[in-house]
Amino acid sequence: MQTVDVNKLQDKYAYLKGIPLSSYANAVPRLLIGLNNSRLSQGLKIREGSTDEPIAEKTRLGWTLKGAIATNETQCQFGYHTFHACDCENADNAELLQIVKNHICLENVDVSNKSEALSSAEDKYALEQLKTNTKRVDGRYETGLLWKCGTTSYPDSLPMALRRAKCLQAKLQRNPVLAETLSAKVTTYVDKGYAKQLPIASLSKGKAWYLPIFPVYNANKSGKVRIVWDAAAKANTISLNSMLLKGPDQLTCLVSVLRRFRQRAVAVSGDIEEMFHQIQIRSQDQDYQRFLWLDPGAAEPSVFVMTVMTFGATCSPSSAQYVKNLNADEYRNLYPRAVDCIVNNHYVDDMLDSVDSESEAIQLAKEVSLIHAQGGFNIRSWRSNSEEVLKALKTAATDSEINFNTSAEIPAEKILGLWWNAGDDCFTFRVAHRHQSSGLLKADHHPTKREVLRVVMSVFDPLGMLGFFCNIR
Repeated sequence: MQTVDVNKLQDKYAYLKGIPLSSYANAVPRLLIGLNNSRLSQGLKIREGSTDEPIAEKTRLGWTLKGAIATNETQCQFGYHTFHACDCENADNAELLQIVKNHICLENVDVSNKSEALSSAEDKYALEQLKTNTKRVDGRYETGLLWKCGTTSYPDSLPMALRRAKCLQAKLQRNPVLAETLSAKVTTYVDKGYAKQLPIASLSKGKAWYLPIFPVYNANKSGKVRIVWDAAAKANTISLNSMLLKGPDQLTCLVSVLRRFRQRAVAVSGDIEEMFHQIQIRSQDQDYQRFLWLDPGAAEPSVFVMTVMTFGATCSPSSAQYVKNLNADEYRNLYPRAVDCIVNNHYVDDMLDSVDSESEAIQLAKEVSLIHAQGGFNIRSWRSNSEEVLKALKTAATDSEINFNTSAEIPAEKILGLWWNAGDDCFTFRVAHRHQSSGLLKADHHPTKREVLRVVMSVFDPLGMLGFFCNIR
């Protein structure tokens, strides 16, 4: 019977650090390797210290540890300790090994838990801030940025933001359509109360952080542009994100949400309109969300401050999930099924769920909509595989409609990155146009392994539904 504490050995013998070994207690040998297989125990690499110190040796079976150690009772022999692993002797390889392990264990993602989600001190401190600073104000919620510490010194971010604003202005001068779109968006933000304009004199007064802005295009929605506030932009090696905590991961597992979406007969989904912008940021944190806007041809910038949560701040996803769940929990006794849907079957701002009947789907959607409305959220763009459900939930002319014409080329809606054909109630997959136009998919083309992998890896398939068809010979 043998016991080995690898952590103590690696602390005592520095040359053993970085070797993938595992501790064990009260273990007995269970396998004898005969001389006819001696090739398996041949040493390929070795690490050793001085006389009477343990020796680590890599064989074709993995790393082995052998030697002797003196104890108070008697002299105990190290067993022939084997760990089947690759040779990860440095931090880069160890990180790569972990990435590969996570990828291979993808099938376990749906059953894994987040018991360690709040194990770090940073996550606990972030949660304390959320509990302290989050409150309901006039039908909506207000919260604060998640700071790493209470007070901090930081450089002047205005020159960096002004330089980026001028770069954006030059880009807009070359693209009048984009310039008009972004200008209209800034005006809309002010009209909706998401942003407010400050006097130009405020540029040099008080504590503030200036965030560069840039446009992001949605490849699946032609013409749709979103403004992102670059909280990762650095001024003298400091960015706003470097001063903020990410917050605890409160997202529901994507695979779990997608699986439950088609678990029962009637599917229903929707999304929360401008979810981040429905949550107010407390006044003492708003000045850290300033941004500059230069109209094409303007000599002086306009100064704005975002009064709501922004896209780009590292704490926004965690804070938004906290507020969404906090609002829902207030109605758990009245609408338990709807609250469960909001907490467990929402992925960021997307709701995906399924029930046994059309009446259940309609009731669930209306209760979810009612609860969200109490927190200032508006859930819209209802989708379902049932025409009756869609008719019952059709409340505005702007709501999207599902195309039930199965003769169309690809009558599909995008659901969390997957294309869902509601009429046939099936998932479809699309190959990027660049692969189709390159001739790669033509029968007379003999692709290389690299080309095949480029196509396979470009298809988003979190449920592994295409795995059976991707057998590369």
